[in-house]
Amino acid sequence: MPGSDNASTTGLTAPELSGVRRLSALEAVRARIALAVDLGLLAPGDRLPGTPQIAPALDVSEITTRRALVSLCNDGVLERRRGRGGGTLVAAHPTPGTVLTTDAYRMAGDAVHRLIDHRLALECGIAHLAAVRASDEDLSELRELVEEMDRAPSWAEFHSCDERFHLRLAEATGSSSITLRRGSARALPLLPALPVGRAARFQP
Repeated sequence: MPGSDNASTTGLTAPELSGVRRLSALEAVRARIALAVDLGLLAPGDRLPGTPQIAPALDVSEITTRRALVSLCNDGVLERRRGRGGGTLVAAHPTPGTVLTTDAYRMAGDAVHRLIDHRLALECGIAHLAAVRASDEDLSELRELVEEMDRAPSWAEFHSCDERFHLRLAEATGSSSITLRRGSARALPLLPALPVGRAARFQP
């Protein structure tokens, strides 16, 4: 939602942005973040995870990530806030079309939003069935995974727990027609998003 801080690396690793890899490492990071902002995957005021989380998510070095973030701040796409509650955030009024190398990928915007809608419908349906059919054992294991996410010391560990939670939730429906393989929950963009407190906790 605009003005919220619940951004995460999942918005930067959507399959539709994968073509940006044809650019140099620095321009690929700039293009992914700028395109995510232009498409609304990252909204004004959203706080980005720290450099140690973004770098492995985009398969680049921390130095390259840091240079990309600084350049996007200079371009008016992002802004850096100091002090408590600070970090790197999407600018209140980000400059659209700043990174010209994203033009070739901008036409994929509709596909990105269709995937978001698909995931929203899928997750709501799975959650409903699990709520109706889950056993006490299912609920206990799901609760343990949520608690493990709350204790996660890093974004990588949180993301791993989150994936296991979604896979276990699908199993709790008891439906053999609902199957999620490992990695499928991670591949869909945006959801689940990183809560504000967790994003701030994982800032360097």
